[in-house]
Amino acid sequence: MRFLHCVCKMLDQDMPSLMGTTLLTSVRAVKGWWTCDEKVLESDTAIPVAEFEDWGSISLGVWENARQRRIERIKRRIPKDSETFNRGNHRFQVFYHVEQIFEDKQFDVVILDSDFDSVGWGQIRAYTQTHQIVLEDLFVKPEHRRCGIGSKLLQEMEDYAFSDPEFLKISNIITVPIPRVDVYIQYETVKQFFEANRYNWRYTSALPDIIEYAVFSAVKEADATQEGRTRKRKSLPLSSSPVLPVVRFVRPWSDANCKRYLTVSLVISATLAYGDRKNIQVVKFEGKQFLKGVTFRAYDGIQISEGATLSS
Repeated sequence: MRFLHCVCKMLDQDMPSLMGTTLLTSVRAVKGWWTCDEKVLESDTAIPVAEFEDWGSISLGVWENARQRRIERIKRRIPKDSETFNRGNHRFQVFYHVEQIFEDKQFDVVILDSDFDSVGWGQIRAYTQTHQIVLEDLFVKPEHRRCGIGSKLLQEMEDYAFSDPEFLKISNIITVPIPRVDVYIQYETVKQFFEANRYNWRYTSALPDIIEYAVFSAVKEADATQEGRTRKRKSLPLSSSPVLPVVRFVRPWSDANCKRYLTVSLVISATLAYGDRKNIQVVKFEGKQFLKGVTFRAYDGIQISEGATLSS
């Protein structure tokens, strides 16, 4: 728990007035860094907060321990074959996973390095009820940025969304809600990235009913050369299970949302709740336990309250 909490603080370090962390940051911490052994970094919550979350004091041995654990976990999940590509002196591998989530369809792409460590990932989903294609996350680890990894991930998701019949039946427009954490830390970089990839930048959230954490959005419509084209990598095997841990957003609390969306690991809720555990309520729904009432505040010109429901 402490390791993940520290990774979140590392990713959020420039966010002003942030108590705890954001749900998206926690998801990225789990997917990108996984966990270390408890014996190498004690998670006793009696440790003072400043010491508990001092990510800069984590030793190299702890980072390496977590790296080996996630590589071992990834190797157990990856298929035998993959697409490979080079960037400079580095060789990378690309893996895909397609999943049906209730009536929606989701496409995930993950890039690993030659040691099978996670480098970056993207997730795009076709929402049947709202007739929207949403690019829900695109993330590249800091040490691998500015070498084309992000553009590679984005291209893979566009290729799939603009060629898959089920995606095209939903829409021929990709919408990217820009998370607050990305707005705070690297607004100009994110804006320039999407504009360079021919997305239209919008100063309002295009998805107020689906994803409430975004203030800005980027939108791209398939042109005549993209829509309906045959997917070039159709023959590549898809992984039978996600290469990275399955962690999902659960929309703000309601019975319908609890039925509709899959679970988020309690290890994330422990990271989110550290220092503010008294405000968490455990409620039961259809025989399962849920955490209710996790609220975070952030500022980007206006005051924003976020609510997240996490399930066990």
